[in-house]
This record gives sequence, structure tokens and C-alpha cells, in this order.
Amino acid sequence: MIELRCVFLIEESEFGQRLFKLASGLDSKLYRVATVRELKELIQKRTFDSFVWVTTHAEQNMPEVEMLLKGVPYLFACLFSDKPVARSNFDFTFTFDDFKDTEKLKTFVNNLHHLGIRLKTRKELSSLILHDLRTPLQNLSSYVDMLSTGTFGELNEGQLKILQTINAQADLADELVQELTLILRMRKKEFFIEKQKADLSRLIHETLRALWIWADRKNIKLQTHIDHDLPKLLIDPSAIRRVLSNLLLNALKFSPKNGTVRLLVTLEAPKNEHQKIRFRITDSGPGVPPEHLNDIFDPYFRLKNPQALIKGQGLGLYIAKLFVEAHGGTIGVYNNREGGATFYFTLPVSE
Repeated sequence: MIELRCVFLIEESEFGQRLFKLASGLDSKLYRVATVRELKELIQKRTFDSFVWVTTHAEQNMPEVEMLLKGVPYLFACLFSDKPVARSNFDFTFTFDDFKDTEKLKTFVNNLHHLGIRLKTRKELSSLILHDLRTPLQNLSSYVDMLSTGTFGELNEGQLKILQTINAQADLADELVQELTLILRMRKKEFFIEKQKADLSRLIHETLRALWIWADRKNIKLQTHIDHDLPKLLIDPSAIRRVLSNLLLNALKFSPKNGTVRLLVTLEAPKNEHQKIRFRITDSGPGVPPEHLNDIFDPYFRLKNPQALIKGQGLGLYIAKLFVEAHGGTIGVYNNREGGATFYFTLPVSE
């Protein structure tokens, strides 16, 4: 039986009491606090599935409440206030006047409860499936390694090639499971980036060294131009390394044999704006069909390239987008006049 755990921060008594009474009649575990300080103490002790805030101080307390919720895994958050809120990260926002009719409020609370049950059921099922997939994939790789090394007898060249293909497919499936797990964590709001001061030039060169084998397989030239004396950035190094790796692998995938992939990294200081680092990765492939330029970063969207030696499931660009936007940057793509496509992303330079 799925049970929802819901936290109510009620700073307004009349509407809050109506709402809490209706929610109490449902099969949920409810926690009620009256101040932001009490909410902070509760968050340190418990996890929950949904958050409801009833307040007459939304604008005043919004920054603190959003900061508290930022590191908490929950399904959705709902705000009820005395007047409309101009901006918030809440999934649902309403005013008290939207629910003067008690029956309307009761219907909404019931629907919100059913939504929570469905979301939590899907979340737990997805987590279970992804967890259970890892074990057979790891076992498969272990058995293939034992066969390949002759543990059970010598194999001929043809059999070894088949095992190499099986191993490659197992690695591909394991990578897909990892990417799906990452996306699930992001959607559950369990995704965190741990920022630290990082040497960007070093990070770039480490990423390039890890990818040379893929370029070598297709005899692709990797040309780079990186501005000197790039400032250190406040970033999550592993996340940005993955963004850069995903975009470079995508460029290598769609570039033909004997082609060229270019990486350009520049420091920009637009007038009246903060400094930012711009990355451009240009391939020598066919480019992106114009009708798909707006779809390229969608999850599971995948351009076909039968000649590609690097396979993927269409999640790499989507993950790159999530990581870049989590750092406050932007990401995009455009086709070049001379052919091929350029993927770019920016990272802000902290003051």
C-alpha cells in the first residue's frame, strides 16, 4: 500500500485549517508546521513526498522556503497565498479566492492525492526496475570476461569476436541504465551538483585525453583553441566533464572518417553583463535537419547515423542540457554554412 507523506507549512489559520482538515481525511501521513524555522527542523529529520504552503507572506519568505526545498527529494510542491505570486518554483500556485467553494477545494485535494499516489508508484517501480537490471548486466559481463580469457577453454577468433560484440552491447545497456538512473534522480529532485573552484583548462585537457581513442578509430582530427588564462569557475567538475564528453562524443559520432572536430573555448564579457565561458564543438557531419533543431535536446530523441562507431540512446544531449542549466548556463545548436553542426554551451563566471 502506497502512503503519501505530506508536509504542511500553514502560516494562515482560516484557509489552512480548511485545507488541512480535508487532507486529514485521506490515507496520508501529514506533518504540520507553523513557521519556516519549524520547517527547517522537520526537513533535517524527515523525508516527504509533497509540500503544501499556506501563507500571507509568500513574497517575503519565498527565497528562504525555496532554498530549504532545493536539496530535498519530493514529488511536487503546492502554494496557496492571499494574492498571486509573480515568480516561484512551485509546481502549483493558487490564491485563497480560487477555492472559496469548499467542494471545489475538496475535489482538488482528492485529485492532488491521486496524482501523488500515481507519481510515487511510478517512481518506486522505476527505481526497482533500474536497480534489478544492474545485477544481470554485471553478471553477463563477468561471464563474457571469463569466456574471453579462456577460463573454460580456448576459443577461436570468430567466437572471440562474438563475445566482444556481446560485451560491447552489455556495456551499452549498462550505460543506458546509468543514464536513466541519473534522469530519474533529477526528476525526483534527488539530483545535486556539488560546486567547487575548478581549473577549466585542466578539465578540458583531461576530457580530451579520455576521448582520443574514439577519434583515432575514425582518423578524425581533434582541433582545439582554448583562451589562455581562463578564470577558475565555481562548478561541479564531474558534471561539466560529462557535458563536454557527451558533446564531443556526439560530434565524433556524426563526423565521417578522416573528418575534423573543433573545440573552441572563449571568455566573453558582453556589455553590461557578467563574464561567461562559451564552449563551441563543431563537427564535419551532415548537420541537424532544420525541422529537428528544436528537438535535439529532448530525452530519447535520436538522429540516425548507421555508420557511427559510437552508439547511444539519445540521452547524452538531454543530460548535458540538464547539467548546463543546473549551473545557470545555456545550451544550443546551429548548423554551419560550410556544413556540419555546432553545439555550444555557456557557463557563468562567478563574481
